[in-house]
Amino acid sequence: MCSPRDIKSIFEEIKRDNLSGSGTLLQKLTEKLGICTSSNRSYSPDEAKNILNLFNAFSEEMADFAVISHFCDHISAQIGKESLKSTQELHQVIKRYSDNWADVNKRVANNFISTVNIKNKTVLLHSQSSTVITLFERLKEKTSGINIIQTESRPMYEGRQQAEKLAGMGFPVKLVTDTGFSPLITNIDIAILGADRIYNDAFINKAGSYAIALLCREHNIPLYILADSRKFIDRPSSGSHPEKEKPREEVWSAPPPGVTPVNLYFEAVPRYLVTKFSTEKHKFQLQ
Repeated sequence: MCSPRDIKSIFEEIKRDNLSGSGTLLQKLTEKLGICTSSNRSYSPDEAKNILNLFNAFSEEMADFAVISHFCDHISAQIGKESLKSTQELHQVIKRYSDNWADVNKRVANNFISTVNIKNKTVLLHSQSSTVITLFERLKEKTSGINIIQTESRPMYEGRQQAEKLAGMGFPVKLVTDTGFSPLITNIDIAILGADRIYNDAFINKAGSYAIALLCREHNIPLYILADSRKFIDRPSSGSHPEKEKPREEVWSAPPPGVTPVNLYFEAVPRYLVTKFSTEKHKFQLQ
C-alpha cells in the first residue's frame, strides 16, 4: 500500500545496487515507486511528513549520483508545497518527472552523433553508463566499423555487463583490466565516458577515469563526456559531498595481516582534460 516503510524499503534496495550507473538506478527507482504508488491509499499528516523526510534524506545519501538527488529534490519540492494526501498524488508527481526526462539519453546520444563521426574508429569505454549504452544503441542503426575497448571496472566488474550488452548489439568488444587499455593506447581513436556529477572544475566518475583522461591527453586522443544537464552542478568540486569508503571485502575478502584494502568507487577528473561535454541541450558544452 506504499506506506513510508515501503518507500524506505525501496530506497534501501536501490542503495544496495552497486553495479548500475546513475541513470539506470534512477529508472529502477522511479519504476518501483510507480508500482508502489499505483494503489489508492490516503496519508495522514504524520505519514506525509515522514515521506518528505525520507526523500530529503535519500537525496543526501545518494549525493554521489546527481540525477537521483535531482529527482528526490524535485519530489520533495512538489509534495512539500502542500501536505501530501494520497498515493495518487505522489504517483502523479513521479510520473510527470519521469515523462519529462524519459528520452533524455536519446537526446544526448543524437547530439553527439550529429557532430562526431566515429565510423571505423576504436573507442575506449570505462565502467557502465546508461547514456553510453543508449549512444551505441543509436549507432548500431547508423554507423559501422566501430571497435570497442571496454574496461572491466573493479571491484564490482560492471564493465563486463556493459561489454556483454554492447557485444549483443553486434559491436566487437575487447575487455581489458582497468589499466589494461594502456598497451593498446596507440590503437584507440576516441574515449567516451559518462559522468555522475559535473562541477565547474572537475567531473566525477568511476575510479580509473582520471588515468584514462591523462593518457588520452598524452596521446592526443579526444575525450568526450556524455551527460544530461541534471548532472551539472554550479560550484567547485572542493565543496562536494565526500565519498564514504565502500566495503573493503569487495576488493579483498580475506587480506593477510598488515594489508588494508581501500575501496573508493569515484574520483574527480579536471575538466581541462575533457575535449567536449555532450548534453541534451546543446551539441557540445565547452569545458
